[in-house]
Amino acid sequence: MGTGFLGLRRADLMRVGALGVVVACANVLDLLTTYCASPTLVHEWNVLHRKLGLGWPGLIGAKLVGGACAVAGYAFYLRHRHACYPVAGLGLSAFGRAFLLGSPTAGVHARRILVTLGYLWAAMQALVAWVAIDNLLIYFGYSPPFRGLDPMAYHLSQGMLISGAALWRMVVANHAEYVQLPAHAVTFARAGHVPADARQSAPSA
Repeated sequence: MGTGFLGLRRADLMRVGALGVVVACANVLDLLTTYCASPTLVHEWNVLHRKLGLGWPGLIGAKLVGGACAVAGYAFYLRHRHACYPVAGLGLSAFGRAFLLGSPTAGVHARRILVTLGYLWAAMQALVAWVAIDNLLIYFGYSPPFRGLDPMAYHLSQGMLISGAALWRMVVANHAEYVQLPAHAVTFARAGHVPADARQSAPSA
């Protein structure tokens, strides 16, 4: 199976499309529940509103830009993740360090950083859905106790949980594919090409 638009395989294009639908639904739900819970945004903790006072136009604009970046970042991740694979034969821990940080001699390449950030930003759309659920709970008169003590710390802990889980998922899924590839296919992947062996065993990450 060859590559298509943006150099992505059909299966990866379908993943990007599915993410686009999820991102759109999550952000629309977040905006709707925010309006229900706080129409004047008096309880809104989005930094763009809290610090800059951009109001609804700023929030909607941020959703559009953030959602587009999530989809574009995920597409970049799918297109370039194979080039970040280390040499063949590494276990999960060593693979994770090399995949995320590169080799000690080569250092961290900009593409490797963008691959990780692209995946993380896409995964952080789960935070948007979580916030929307929180907004619904507030609308119906319930707020998680920890959120009431320190809303900023609550949102930071949400972000840390999701980003940590996303990084683990990304490493595990890519290592599962990496160990199934023969050594020559790993070398081919590191050169920036999608190995033929990977086309039938691509991870769901």
